[in-house]
Amino acid sequence: PPLQVFTPLLYTIGGIVLALLTHPAFPDNLYFYWEQFIQIGVVNYQNSIGVGGEWYPYDPGSLLFGQALLLIALISGVTGLIAFRQRLNSTQLFFLLVTVGFVVLTLKSRRYIEYLSPFLAATVAGFVPYVGVVHELPLRFGGKIRSQILMLLPACVVIMAAVPVTLSGLSGLQRDVHDGQPTDYLQGAGRYLETQSTGLVAPSDWDDFPALWYWAPQQSFLVGLDPTFLYRADANRYMAWKNLTLGEANDPSQAVATIAADYYVVTKDHTAMYQQLMTADSLVVYEDDEAWVMKIK
Repeated sequence: PPLQVFTPLLYTIGGIVLALLTHPAFPDNLYFYWEQFIQIGVVNYQNSIGVGGEWYPYDPGSLLFGQALLLIALISGVTGLIAFRQRLNSTQLFFLLVTVGFVVLTLKSRRYIEYLSPFLAATVAGFVPYVGVVHELPLRFGGKIRSQILMLLPACVVIMAAVPVTLSGLSGLQRDVHDGQPTDYLQGAGRYLETQSTGLVAPSDWDDFPALWYWAPQQSFLVGLDPTFLYRADANRYMAWKNLTLGEANDPSQAVATIAADYYVVTKDHTAMYQQLMTADSLVVYEDDEAWVMKIK
C-alpha cells in the first residue's frame, strides 16, 4: 500500500521535528539552523566576506574529472534504458532529481561534493540493470565481428578513465595529508589563555578557533566555526576585525574599541596586525614561535 512506502520517511521527519522541539536550547537552536543551513549553506556570503574554502565554487572541469567513473556508468545506464524503451521508476527519478540539485549546489559551493558523490552513486545503482545490457546494443547494428569489437569499447572507456582519476585522487590525498596542521598547533598560546580569567579572544584567523578552543575551552571567541556568524550578528564589528587582521584599519584604536576583545592571538604571519595593535597601545603578554598573545593596556 502507498502509505507503507512513506512510513519510514514519516517516522524520520517526525523524529527530527521531535528532537528540534525538545532540544535544551529551543527555540535558539532553530535560529542556529537557519543561519547555518540557509544563510551560510544556501545564500552564501562569499561575495561579501572571506568565507571558508569549501564555500567557494567547484571548478566544473575538476568536478567532471573527479566523478568520471560514476558519470560513465550513469550515462551507460541511461543509454540502456532509452535503447530498450523503459520508463524511469519513482526511485530512479527521485535520486536523479536530487543528484541534479546537488550538482547545482556543488557548482556554487564545493562543500556539497560530499553529498553529491553518494547520491550520484545511489543514482547509478538504480540504473545497474541497464548498465549490463549496453554491451548488447552493438548486436543491433551490424555483423558478429563488428559487434564483438564494439562490445569492447565500454570496457576500454572505463579503463582509460579509471587510471588518471585514481592517480589524481591518490596525489590529492597525499597533498592534503601533508598540508594538515600539527596536533599541537597554537598549544602555547592556548595554554596561556587557559591560565587567564575568562574573556573574549579575537584570533588573527577565524579558522584558528578550533585549536585555541581545544586548549582554552573556558574562553569566549569573537569569531569561529564560520566568519558569516560574526558578519550576520554585527557587520561593523566584523569589518573592524577583518581590517585589523589585514593591517588595513584606518584607525587601529577605533577598530580595537569596536572589536572590544580582551585578548588578541596574532600568528607570526600576521605582522601587519601586530603592528596595528602596537599602534593601538597593546601589550604582548605571551610569545612563542607561532604567535603573540596581546592585550590593550
